Amino acid sequence: MEHCGGGDLYTKIATSKDKRFSEPVAREVFKKLLGAVNHCHINNILHRDLKPENIMFSTEFSDLDKPTELKIIDFGLGKQFDKDSNISGVVGTSYYVAPEVLERKTYGASCDCWSLGVILYVILSGHLPFPGRKHKEVFAKIK
Repeated sequence: MEHCGGGDLYTKIATSKDKRFSEPVAREVFKKLLGAVNHCHINNILHRDLKPENIMFSTEFSDLDKPTELKIIDFGLGKQFDKDSNISGVVGTSYYVAPEVLERKTYGASCDCWSLGVILYVILSGHLPFPGRKHKEVFAKIK
């Protein structure tokens, strides 16, 4: 396995000065993240558990304005799909899971796109858009 010495996105956010990234830094990080997820989707792979803890920086860096390459990890819930796929099943981390997944509808790349939106919110604000202590509470807010 490749060593990613830069740590994960969650830790970078939590240890940053304001517990969030500035818009220019968020733009650079998110641009790289979008490219990585787009690569997966072009190759018909859904991650289904995108979250800051599953996004690693290749190497350590001190200047957030010039972050290193990103790597998406933990494809344990990943699934191959195509336009005719009817993927279902409630999987993922509660804070980042899409409404269509919770409603037990069939879904595709939209589930990863939802997670990306939540990640961007966290990067810019430093907190979750749908907080809660219990899964039920979080799921109700997402729906």
